[in-house]
Amino acid sequence: DVSDAYDYASISAIADRVYIMAYDQHWSTSCPGPVASLSWCKAVMNYALTVVPPEKLRMGIPLYGRSWKNEKIVKRVKVKSRAKNSGKKKRARTKVVTKTVVKSRSIKSAHIPDLIDRKNTVKEYSADTGFVIRYKNRSREIIYCDDVNATMEKFLFYSEHIDSIGFWRLGMENRDL
Repeated sequence: DVSDAYDYASISAIADRVYIMAYDQHWSTSCPGPVASLSWCKAVMNYALTVVPPEKLRMGIPLYGRSWKNEKIVKRVKVKSRAKNSGKKKRARTKVVTKTVVKSRSIKSAHIPDLIDRKNTVKEYSADTGFVIRYKNRSREIIYCDDVNATMEKFLFYSEHIDSIGFWRLGMENRDL
């Protein structure tokens, strides 16, 4: 649901421009997914246009992708225990605790062509989600990122309805853009 994030109508009533950061559909602590799928961006903008005049509306386009990777953390912990019935302390023993955590990081769009060209990957592509890249080795990493074409799809859709866009973040873009 995209209608509950902010009171766009109230913001629009007092602002000269309303800049909607249409990215982070999936973020560093969320489950893996596209940073800004085209279908989600369309839903955000279509809702915004119901309450914000198009001449005030600015939409944001991400110039980054996101990687999620399962990492195993192994920790040795000393555990103290008491002897049964005697009340005396036993020697501390070491217990191994293993936990799998998901780590996420952003990836510059400028690095996407290199990731796409790697040989040990399985790649899927759609105009909606951009690239989904999985590594064939033991790594449990998954990358969602837009190439130039997926970014242009967002730009072309926005340009049909509004006259201004913005980017997050300049310096991360692919030079072909």
